[in-house]
Amino acid sequence: MIDEYIHTDLATECRDDAGAGEAQGVIYSEVAHGAVTVSRIEIVNEEGERALGKPRGKYITLSFAEPWMLDGEAQETLCRMLSEQLEALLYDAVPNVKTVLVVGLGNRRITADAVGPQTLERITVTRHLQALDPSLFRRVGQLSVAALTPGVLGDTGMEAADLVAKAAETVKPDAVIVVDALAARHVDKLGRTIQLSNSGISPGSGVGNRRQALSKETLGVPVLALGVPTVVNSATLVRDALSEAGIELLSSALQEVLANGKSFFVTPKESDAAVDALADILSQSLDMALAVDR
Repeated sequence: MIDEYIHTDLATECRDDAGAGEAQGVIYSEVAHGAVTVSRIEIVNEEGERALGKPRGKYITLSFAEPWMLDGEAQETLCRMLSEQLEALLYDAVPNVKTVLVVGLGNRRITADAVGPQTLERITVTRHLQALDPSLFRRVGQLSVAALTPGVLGDTGMEAADLVAKAAETVKPDAVIVVDALAARHVDKLGRTIQLSNSGISPGSGVGNRRQALSKETLGVPVLALGVPTVVNSATLVRDALSEAGIELLSSALQEVLANGKSFFVTPKESDAAVDALADILSQSLDMALAVDR
């Protein structure tokens, strides 16, 4: 079988690959709002977890055109829709939320992995204003927002999850929102999809480099994940090409190549423009969702 070479972080793709349209424990809906399609998957029990290979929870996916080609009005509409979805997840998890820790995972020196750090550079951080300038804090009109970009293990020698846990001990947030780059299995998803979930996140899982999970179990508060697929595994591309050619059984030589780490990850040629545009969209949506005048 060659399905083992599929790599994706997207719940919608897991559902498609599993043929889980009518699977017990998986609730699915999809609605088009103009140029933006919003799909919802809710995994409600262990059967649903087995079917999709993901923990139970809500997964909301927004699909749209190339973000670097959107005009001002289209981008504003996308930001509004994303902020509404994020706000609904946040207040469903914590109805009286006051303080949020936003975490930007990834390596800012690698474009395809920089969406988290670039987004964090652009959000409005307010927690410090509560003590330093309460009047300004009230005028800003945001929740108490703290931000952390923990970097990567090779730079810091520390797991991102450990740094986030220590920051959470200090900030004592009501919820944590994690922004990260994801892996997809279809090229047309790259840079054109945003996934939200309330089930936490395992950094690096889509690229075979799974790190410690960030979840309610590990941090003690609800963890929302906000991710954008920026890479696709070459082994997945090979798998799809072979499948389209009607080849379902791999030779031992090809299995060895696919399994021994000689595959690599592919990102669009427009990745610089895509990540820059997406960081703008994510940061604006976060600011809108974390405003107190709701």
